[in-house]
Amino acid sequence: MFGHEFLPSPDWVTGSRPYAVALGALGAGAAYSSVRRFLNAPPTTNRHRIIADLLAGPGFFLSLDKRKKISLALVPLAGFAAGYVSISQLLPMSITFAMGRQTERTYEVDRVEQDEACRYAVYLRGMPFGRNPLCGLPEWFRISLEPGDTLFIKGTGSAVGIFVDTVRVSPK
Repeated sequence: MFGHEFLPSPDWVTGSRPYAVALGALGAGAAYSSVRRFLNAPPTTNRHRIIADLLAGPGFFLSLDKRKKISLALVPLAGFAAGYVSISQLLPMSITFAMGRQTERTYEVDRVEQDEACRYAVYLRGMPFGRNPLCGLPEWFRISLEPGDTLFIKGTGSAVGIFVDTVRVSPK
């Protein structure tokens, strides 16, 4: 199973989106309050020394105060991403890993692009925000795909997702 791409099912993504956003919001709030608490620690504590070491650097363009403000803005984004991804992708991946069996699922092509990170990128409908495209498909296969085509994806799967082994297009 490792080494294969995982795709959560579109039904899972749609049904879990409110929970993923809620957990993402909780993660963002927790990250913000934790960083704020660390940054406001008295100068004599170990926490203050750790934060000073983390924020220390050449500081060519930014003062320590500006770096603190930037960290207060960016860390909640990381907290949101961690909460969102844990529900929308990691939970179905874990369920499929534990209970998966050989199966075939259908996915719909959203768009096909040539991307620098993934030479032959096939984006699927109903995937969670931030989900990378399906990569590694041969060029001859990718060229034959159009938006709206149905793909049959075979692999180890469950009702919440699938580890991709083979991909074939539905006959038109």
